[in-house]
Amino acid sequence: MSQSISAVAPVVRDYDEAIRFFTHGLRFEVVEDTPTAPGKRWVMVRPPEGDTALVLAKAATPEQSARVGDQTGGRVFLFLRTDDFWRDYREMKGRGVRFAEEPRGEGYGTAAVFLHLYGNRWDLVGPRPAWAGRPNAASPGPPMPTHRRAFSLIELLVVIAIISVLVGLLLPAVQKVREAAARIRCQNNLKQIGLALHMYHDANAVLPPGYRDPLPPPRFGPGWGWAAFLLPALEQGNLYRELGVGTRPLGDGANPVPPTPLTQTPLGVFTCPSDGGPATNPNYDDHGRSDYRGVGGGRQPMVPIAGGMGLADVLAPLDGTFWRNSRVRFDDVTDGLSDTLVAGETALDPARDRWGGIWVGAVRRDAAVMWVSGVYWLVEADTLRVNGADKWGFGSRHPAGANFVAGDGSVHFIRDDMDPAVVARLCSRNDGQAAAWPD
Repeated sequence: MSQSISAVAPVVRDYDEAIRFFTHGLRFEVVEDTPTAPGKRWVMVRPPEGDTALVLAKAATPEQSARVGDQTGGRVFLFLRTDDFWRDYREMKGRGVRFAEEPRGEGYGTAAVFLHLYGNRWDLVGPRPAWAGRPNAASPGPPMPTHRRAFSLIELLVVIAIISVLVGLLLPAVQKVREAAARIRCQNNLKQIGLALHMYHDANAVLPPGYRDPLPPPRFGPGWGWAAFLLPALEQGNLYRELGVGTRPLGDGANPVPPTPLTQTPLGVFTCPSDGGPATNPNYDDHGRSDYRGVGGGRQPMVPIAGGMGLADVLAPLDGTFWRNSRVRFDDVTDGLSDTLVAGETALDPARDRWGGIWVGAVRRDAAVMWVSGVYWLVEADTLRVNGADKWGFGSRHPAGANFVAGDGSVHFIRDDMDPAVVARLCSRNDGQAAAWPD
């Protein structure tokens, strides 16, 4: 006979806040979320690759509500086992999980008590240290010294010289390998974005707007950006629903839109590994950083504003893929999806005065200026060329260029030495001019 415990049912106060704790704080995955009756859902979460699941049971009576957060009378409720204690301990603390004690060595492994959303006590348990023979065992001291012949000064200098030469030879190679790996991951991010754009178009028959402004012209104000509309297609459906992207205005109409923990959520698909900036962008009111922006076009006239180049008319349609309340269909891209760039890199680099972007949307209007540069922008052959002089222009921290995704989902590395006039034409969806890719 084979038996096992398949699930445990902790009592929770609210389904969604409990889901948010498990998926964000503990990186659990939602196995099922099915409505069963008015006010009731069958919600199961579990650790990645775990067998035992948690069935989130919403308290329905005063007696059940009294047990929320105190299901075992102050004793440890559940044990979360990990194959790397210190990795998960640091990551959980970084995501705001509260630990009730410092890590300790036990006979069964390295452990530390942390508090569930409502106060239930859990143990994070890692592999048993090789030296732990009994509970609360201490790490053994250093081994007894042994006598060995010392190096002579000349031998030591020779070894140091050899090591210095090897480091000098290996360091550039290591840096090149790391950058190549970062560039590949960045390209994969853009491939996911390109696929998400196609999924959105399949469902809605149009691409998402550059940003959705609920105000009628000539008024304009903040609104959700194209990246926020892609969240369900990027496995961020819970964040999409909690933000209310499809049900309420960004910031409930505030200007500027204040940041919240949800709008500051770091999203790996919008983060280039080569950009080591903070998780939030201080240039755009500290909302969550994005290293990718939509392409507005390549032929729109620009005017100088506040230390950079800006749009002469934020209400006017552009010749690219994204602008205020845009509704571009694939059929509108008459230059061909494979020859039209739709999104590209923008680095947050204070040393070069590069402003980067944000994924949530356009969050600020100043007088007659709408800050859309954090969401989409344009390319031209001069100041706004890729990695050009303008602080709002497209660019990256990769050597010699930046990654872009075309309308067909293909990713291209636009080199700094590529003809900027050709790049600008590739950013227009309908200019009717041939723009050949370089060999």
